[in-house]
This record gives sequence, C-alpha cells and structure tokens, in this order.
Amino acid sequence: MNACNMKLFKVIAHRGANREALQNTLAAFEAAIDSGCDRIELDVHRTADDALVLYHDFEVAGKKIADTTYSQLSKHELSDGSKIATLDVALKLLDRVELNIEIKPTDKRTVEVLADYTKNKNLEKIVFSSFYGKALGHLKQHFPAETVAFLWGLEQLNMAEHPISHFSPQVCMHKYGLSIFHPKAEMVDRPLMEFAKNSGWLVYPWCAMADEQENREKLWGELIELGVNGLCTNEPRALRQYLDKLQKRSDLVEQGLDALPKISIKD
Repeated sequence: MNACNMKLFKVIAHRGANREALQNTLAAFEAAIDSGCDRIELDVHRTADDALVLYHDFEVAGKKIADTTYSQLSKHELSDGSKIATLDVALKLLDRVELNIEIKPTDKRTVEVLADYTKNKNLEKIVFSSFYGKALGHLKQHFPAETVAFLWGLEQLNMAEHPISHFSPQVCMHKYGLSIFHPKAEMVDRPLMEFAKNSGWLVYPWCAMADEQENREKLWGELIELGVNGLCTNEPRALRQYLDKLQKRSDLVEQGLDALPKISIKD
C-alpha cells in the first residue's frame, strides 16, 4: 500500500476498544477514540418497547432482548458495573468518530426504528451492516446503498440459515446493489480483492474476538498488502501505532533512505 492509501486506511474498533474496556460500552468507545481509531463498530438490538440497545448477544441474563423492555434491561448490571446503553450514547460521538452499526435482528421494525434514531444525523459518518439478506433488504429501503455493508463469514456457509446467494459475496453484493463489503479477515485472498477492486467495492475485513492474539502484525501486513481499505480490529491502539510506523517507513523510502529498521510496535 502506498503512502497515500496508508493515510486512508481506516482503523475500526470492534465493539470499541474491547480489550481495554467492556465491549459495546461508552468506556470502550472512549478508549477507542483515544486510540486514534477512525470508526467504531457496535451491535444493536431492539427491545420490546422499541429502544435500540448496544449489546452483542440476543439474550441478557437468560431473557431475549426482543421480549424485554428497556426499563427491565436497565436493571441489569454489566460486569464493569455499568448499564446497557442505548444507541443514543454512540450517536452523540458522531462529531468525534464514525460509526458502524451492525443490526443483529433481521426484522423490518428494527430498521424502521433505526431510521428514526438516525434521522437528521450525518449519514456520511455511519455504515449500517448485517450478515443477513433480509436485514440488508430492509436497510436498503431506508438508507442510501453507499451506507449499507454486507457482513460475510463462515456463518454464510450454513444453508439452513442463509440462501445460496450468501455463499458467494459477488452474487449477494450484486443482488442488493451494495459496494461496502465486510468479510472475515481469514477469508480475504488475492482473487477476492481483485474482484472487489474491479467492482469498485470498499473492503473492511473484521477480526473475531479471539483473533489477533498471535502474529497480529503478520495478519495486518498481509491484509494491507492485499489492498483492503481498513480493518475492524480488537486492537485499535496497536494497529494505529503499527500504521504510523509503516507511514514513517514509507516516508523514508520516498526520501531515498534504504536502511530502514524493522517495524515493531514495541520500538
């Protein structure tokens, strides 16, 4: 990746800086912003009384979020002592960072409520994403296509839950008229990236919570070499430091300095 593209590479904090604070909480979002990330990815569910809350799983303390009111959920204390936040908490950060809102349910009502929540917000700073075609179709009805992203991972290879079109991102992206693609990092390869570039897609891979424990710089380097546009990472601070060092190295090359130190965020 050249110096110009390096500056455009987006560091996306997966559920906030989830290794510095509890995922999907304001503390994790503030830590992510402090790390220098460009965008924060977060998970949204709709409660029984149409509140949009930030939580990854479909159940809280054994109760389905969709069948629980926000008042009931607000009584639940998270492991860090905080309460489950609503989407409003994240939307207030839009003047400081971009957001990637992943909707977990697939129903039309959730998207309608989401459209109301984000009314009059700067949609140029928001990306809406989902693994599911039904949800993507609903999102396309309420938001510009350039703000909607298709999430793709091993789950898409389960025919019991996903149509055959989801096996091929090329087919699914064309079906819904999308240009933002969020594949699982380990599924990105050169043929896929060549097709994506030729199709004008923006590609932002994502790392699962258990990823990046070992050889993270190797993974980051490979993805950058393949030409992805950014990465949804569990380590936004470390990735930002890594990119800064790459940028410095690129600047030295442009200046004609060949004796370059090995890049390591430990330096």
